[in-house]
Amino acid sequence: MFYTLFLGLYGVNTFLVENFGYCINLNALILLLETNGKEVSEFLNTYLFSKACLSTYLKIAVRLVAVVAFEWIWFRYLFNR
Repeated sequence: MFYTLFLGLYGVNTFLVENFGYCINLNALILLLETNGKEVSEFLNTYLFSKACLSTYLKIAVRLVAVVAFEWIWFRYLFNR
């Protein structure tokens, strides 16, 4: 559960930094709370489903594979000693 939360936050932060030069902070959360459904759908269609976000998705996938691999190594070889 924590991995899902942290990976989601990492993905959002990576997306904001790469596309807008903006990190998650209080202002970003306030801006998120002020949006309506139409603005959210426009944002999703414009940015999240575009080819420009391919590097963000690739970075998240690489981090996810690394976490799974390191956990597998940890539990298989180091934790069972």
